[in-house]
Amino acid sequence: MRLALLINFLIIAFNSILAPKFAALHQQGAWAEMESLANSSVRIMLLLTLPVFALYFMFPDYFLLVFSPYFTDASTALVILAFGQLFNILSGPVGIILLMTGHEMVMRKNVFFAAMTSFSAGVLFIPSFGVVGAAWAAT
Repeated sequence: MRLALLINFLIIAFNSILAPKFAALHQQGAWAEMESLANSSVRIMLLLTLPVFALYFMFPDYFLLVFSPYFTDASTALVILAFGQLFNILSGPVGIILLMTGHEMVMRKNVFFAAMTSFSAGVLFIPSFGVVGAAWAAT
C-alpha cells in the first residue's frame, strides 16, 4: 500500500495547487477554463506517474524486496493497488472540484459510499483471497 501511495502523493500535491484555482474559476463562472485545467492536470499527472506505474507493473518483486524477501508474495497486490491509483489519476481531480464548487454534500456522500464499498469488499474478499482480496477492496 505504501508503494502504491507514492503515486497518490502526486495527486495530493496537485490537488493542493489546483484547489484555489478551481475555487477562483468557479467564482468567475469560467467553466471552460475549469475543464481545461482539469484535463491538463490529468495529462501532466499521467505523464509523471506512468513511469512509476510501469515499473511497478513490470518489476513488482524488485520494489517489494526493499522491505523483505517475504513481501514478494504480495507482488500481485502491488500491481492491483497501482492500477487503482492510475484509475484515480485518470478520473481527474473530481473531489477537489466538488469541494471547491460548493458540492461538499455530494463529496461527503461519495466518500461514505466509497468507505462502505471498501469495507464490504474487504469483508467479502479478504477471507478468501488474503492480501490480493485486501488490494481489490482498497482499490
